[in-house]
Amino acid sequence: MDSLTQIVLGASMGEAVAGRKIGNRAMLWGAVAGTVPDLDVFGGIFMTPEDALAFHRGISHSLLFAVLMPLLLAWYTSWLYDHQHHKKPVVKWITAIAGILFLGFCAFILNVIPVAVNQKISYIMLGVTLVAVLYFAYRLIVKFARQEQDSVEMPYWRWYLLFFVAIVTHPILDSCTGYGTQLFQPFSDYRVAWNNISVADPAYTGPFLLLLIIAATRKKSNPWRSILNYAAFGWSMIYMAWTVRNKILVDRIFEESLKTEQVEYSRYMTTPSILNNILWHCIAEGDKVYYDGYYSLLDKNPVVQISEIEKNHDLIKYPDDRRMEIIRWFSDGYYNVIPLNGDTLQVNDLRYGAQIGGETTKPSDYIFPFQLSTEGTRYHMQDQSGPPEGSMKDFWMILWNRVAGI
Repeated sequence: MDSLTQIVLGASMGEAVAGRKIGNRAMLWGAVAGTVPDLDVFGGIFMTPEDALAFHRGISHSLLFAVLMPLLLAWYTSWLYDHQHHKKPVVKWITAIAGILFLGFCAFILNVIPVAVNQKISYIMLGVTLVAVLYFAYRLIVKFARQEQDSVEMPYWRWYLLFFVAIVTHPILDSCTGYGTQLFQPFSDYRVAWNNISVADPAYTGPFLLLLIIAATRKKSNPWRSILNYAAFGWSMIYMAWTVRNKILVDRIFEESLKTEQVEYSRYMTTPSILNNILWHCIAEGDKVYYDGYYSLLDKNPVVQISEIEKNHDLIKYPDDRRMEIIRWFSDGYYNVIPLNGDTLQVNDLRYGAQIGGETTKPSDYIFPFQLSTEGTRYHMQDQSGPPEGSMKDFWMILWNRVAGI
């Protein structure tokens, strides 16, 4: 899921393991550990687009990484606190500055959401996040950097447990999305994708974050601190159970719709649309076409209106090209092809569907496209692109109308 959600989950795990012992430091280190797997995105700076696509959610999201990485992190924190290095002024100021930058990053993520939806800044969100960042920055400087720090005594095994649960829950949560997570690297590149929650869902993250912030304002000896944290994690579990229930319901409705339309298909998948768990995208694979549709839990009739999308797989001249193999693997085989200018093709990852209620013949109709240009007897992948500039405002309007069952 998105980075903010992983930060919140990691902080909650850290609090559960060591909050009563080391207070907000448990949340801090849990948040850091919850972020570590997603640092693989920086590897993309030094890679080709196709290699970066294959690398993300790879080894850093594996179960093996979750077992081994805490060994190093637990050694570092044990060294830091056992030798009292955390009391040194330079370490305190570096930590405070890092914390402020971290808060700024969280605020940036929160402000990106309304910009993506409305194509404009939400001044309410901007004001709230600015006040929050300034308040916590003040606390970090006055209460942390400028004050003497207490000694921290916690055994290595507890540090390891804190980092382990904060890291291992990251790829498990990611596996609930449709993007796919390589849990079994380096032994297998199989992508685990349970498709029951969107890669970003404010209804999941918002209450989780709010309860955790309130918990962080309580002293470590206050019993309400643990109660609020367990309530936050409980909310996440209840919401996740609700998403599984929704998926089972939508699967059944889609199967019945396919049966009613007498559609012959080899497999299908359903996944929630972005930022919600009410509107679901459904797609089934036929011989030469895909059968595509959307269903909202608020629709009056339990029916998926099905449309056809041409595969056009025959347009791929070099099916064994490495770039094409990566796209085929990444999309789990759910892709179609549209010709562009000259020898350039657009390959669309159909797990994310087409523009809701739109056509499926133009390049701008698809949400997750790749462009492949021919170079001799192989393809060159251009940077992954999204819908054309200016089209997203209409997309969000149509999306929310469909969420409402319109």
